[in-house]
Amino acid sequence: MKKSAITGLIVASALSFAGCSTTLSEKEQSSITSVGTVAPVIGEDAYKEPNARQNPGTANAGGAAGGFIGSLVGSAIDASVMASQQKSFEETNEQYFETIEQTIPEDFSQRLEAAIIQAIEKDPFFGPKLTTESEYKFTADVNNYGLTIASKVGDEVKLAFRISADVALKGKAEKKVFGRPLFVESRSSHTLEEYNTNKDLLGKVIEECLSAFSSQFGVYLDQKLGRL
Repeated sequence: MKKSAITGLIVASALSFAGCSTTLSEKEQSSITSVGTVAPVIGEDAYKEPNARQNPGTANAGGAAGGFIGSLVGSAIDASVMASQQKSFEETNEQYFETIEQTIPEDFSQRLEAAIIQAIEKDPFFGPKLTTESEYKFTADVNNYGLTIASKVGDEVKLAFRISADVALKGKAEKKVFGRPLFVESRSSHTLEEYNTNKDLLGKVIEECLSAFSSQFGVYLDQKLGRL
């Protein structure tokens, strides 16, 4: 299975799990006469350095073989293995870390808001209600973004761009109408050396990730309005 298909399956599964929440009632829908957006909030420590941790799955195996205690032991082993993976990766590639961070667009927050607006504009219910001033506002709190491992073959680690954010629609007094976490990754992935050699690659995977974010946000709106 291709990486893009795997990513889509993971995101779709997450949406399905979160989609257990109720849809908007007719009364709630009738009260929403307009919607707006606010600039996404980027957490102070939201940017993460390139991450090469790959869960070996020991915890699951331990849990099956040894119950709760086995699961705890397996989790401890997993954490140790992943810490070792990251340490080795940093020792080999740390010279690229600063360059990667400096290549992140300064207008990342604005681009993310544009991706959210794009999804809202396409929505048949919310699109016509989108305006610059409204007591109902879509928000996004970004708690994690940066390059994360997509695949590893031998010593070659390829990284995709990931965004993790809590999206919500808030109404009067900023009361949450609905909301959920959203996790997306770019379809493309490259090594740190490739990102460093070709500065356009990082911009490409960021745009892919933003496009995926817009699409999945649109799917979430469909769920909240009972279309899925």
